Amino acid sequence: VLGWTGAQAQDAALYDPAPPPNSSFVRIIDARGQGNMQATIGSVSVSVPETGVSPYVVVPAGDQDVTLSSDAGKVT
Repeated sequence: VLGWTGAQAQDAALYDPAPPPNSSFVRIIDARGQGNMQATIGSVSVSVPETGVSPYVVVPAGDQDVTLSSDAGKVT
């Protein structure tokens, strides 16, 4: 049991910390097909690469302000 506990403790550095409770995972998909876009969701800045799909980001659940290049709005 002691060997297993020690190995498990070393795994903690392999993973990102868990997101806060009531969080949402969000990604931006550029339907224009151009990529290279900047977006802001709440206070989180998101870069959309040339592929047109951003990585997931964690934001608080609920209404969030969204800004995309020249447009702005609110999403839930």
